[in-house]
Amino acid sequence: MKIALCKSDNYANVYICKMLKKDDDVIKIINNSDFALGAIHLRELLSDSDIIINMMGVKFIKRWNKRRKEAIYNSRVENTKVLVKAINGMDKPPSLLFAMTLVNIYNNYDVHDEFSLNFNTDFLADMCKNWEKESFKLTAKTRLCIFRTGLVLSDKIGFFPKMKLIYKLNLGGKIGNGKQCVPFIHINDLLKVFRWCISIPHIQGIYNLVSPEVLTNEQFSSILLINYKRLRLFSYPKNFIKFLYREASTVFTSGQFVVPQRLLSDGFEFDYPTLEECVKNL
Repeated sequence: MKIALCKSDNYANVYICKMLKKDDDVIKIINNSDFALGAIHLRELLSDSDIIINMMGVKFIKRWNKRRKEAIYNSRVENTKVLVKAINGMDKPPSLLFAMTLVNIYNNYDVHDEFSLNFNTDFLADMCKNWEKESFKLTAKTRLCIFRTGLVLSDKIGFFPKMKLIYKLNLGGKIGNGKQCVPFIHINDLLKVFRWCISIPHIQGIYNLVSPEVLTNEQFSSILLINYKRLRLFSYPKNFIKFLYREASTVFTSGQFVVPQRLLSDGFEFDYPTLEECVKNL
């Protein structure tokens, strides 16, 4: 099987693709420079691909300015527009397109399954809405799976290794009032969802890639402190996080209550359904 990975500056994307790869699979990496050359060039690169994984997107957990926000938005929305145009123009399109977005599309108040239309109105939510809108412009005979992902827990990639170090140094604690939700998923369950979707031809549409356990930031923090045998010495006021990250502070000070309803209804079984099980494996 030939898998094309569309990636930006995130090592996690390559790591995930390597973990998915089987012995007879061929992985092709598509970078920002390929997208910059347009849909025709991209169509040629992707012409023999069986599966495309769209993980385009520069990192967004850092301070935002106008230039950074444009890079965050364009690396996802505009590049997806080019990708879909390329696929729609293929004589033999891929059988499956994975499109990665974020649970940040949802508001911070309701409980959301995949059928929820109670979206947020901030920068990340608007980006996610337009990101998915471009993916849904796919007209080729290609199965589309859109994954709205939460915090991916891995000891190798992403934000969790930094978080783990903070807690082991006894510097961990709740953020703000701690009532915001922290939707999460173990890296192995995320990879398992990919394989599950590949193996079942009728699986398509939007899926929330989060574990079934719904936790607030305070509950999340408490479980980490207990598992790492540390005391609760610190908490971090909302204004302190806002001082550090400005507008991007909402990534930490707000959160979405998300459930993986479609995964559960369609028979997917999580290996790590709770945070405690995740932490003990990392």
